[in-house]
Amino acid sequence: MSQNLSDGERSRLGRVNLDAFFSHLNFLVDNPEAIETIPDNSTVVYQGTGDLWVDAQNANLAAQAIVNGENVHLLYLSDFP
Repeated sequence: MSQNLSDGERSRLGRVNLDAFFSHLNFLVDNPEAIETIPDNSTVVYQGTGDLWVDAQNANLAAQAIVNGENVHLLYLSDFP
């Protein structure tokens, strides 16, 4: 999945998504039953990160994954505080 991003853009995308991942992980520690809402063998893509550019890149990655036949599960950060 090539997006032709600069090093700075890749860093920004990674940093924001890593923050989203840890927010989600902390939520799962307190709400372990929520893991059941994520389908097996799916690619998790975060939205509502607070960075519109990252959200747009994540949407592009999700679309590419779907075209490649992958199962995509969108998670919105507003769904877990």
